Amino acid sequence: MIGENIKNFRTERNMTQEALAEQLNVTRQAISKWENNNGEPDLDMLHEIAVALHVTVEELLYGKSEVHILSVSQETLPAVCLIGKRYNGNESIRGKWDQWQENDWFSVLEGLGNRQGNYFVGAKRIVNGMLEYWIGMFFLPGTKAPEGFDRIDIAQVNVASFFMQGKAYKLTSFETHNLCLKELPRNGMIRFEDHWCFECFDTKKVPAVFTEKSIAIEYKIAVL
Repeated sequence: MIGENIKNFRTERNMTQEALAEQLNVTRQAISKWENNNGEPDLDMLHEIAVALHVTVEELLYGKSEVHILSVSQETLPAVCLIGKRYNGNESIRGKWDQWQENDWFSVLEGLGNRQGNYFVGAKRIVNGMLEYWIGMFFLPGTKAPEGFDRIDIAQVNVASFFMQGKAYKLTSFETHNLCLKELPRNGMIRFEDHWCFECFDTKKVPAVFTEKSIAIEYKIAVL
């Protein structure tokens, strides 16, 4: 796998084995050996290969990522009221999004006033060691929930905001969450443990959730 990845990234950049070998100060035969899976570079050399090919070590090990962070910023999420439906982490989240679309529940929320932001939200946090998941929309504090919906007030909090692009089913996975967590210290931020994380979808992108379609979302993680 590593050899195939090295070859794929090298050829994508129109780089010959000789050119890569020269950058790494190794022989062309060494490059050929790695690419044919007749041996593997050590960890230090993996890092040098990643730098030469403008990829991450993780991409060399596991292949091209299907999720890309386009920008990272820190912002303040104002106090909001989240109106929607609450689920526990043991339930099928994909099935819940399908229910929202089948029952047209977002249209009910869009009919309310006092919206805070024009996107649909998947919100999650840890409560007593268990995952709690919400689907809904943000509204101004004090907004009343319509019949059949839940509401919860969320105090003002600082968040790391990741603008991301990739296949929809990957953007909604823990792979995305873990990728963003790794970026926090690199951007001088510390996670607010067990606090909220938010998947913010443009209202036109929700039908694509959990599909192979490439979309963009904002993923927000509460930080100190």
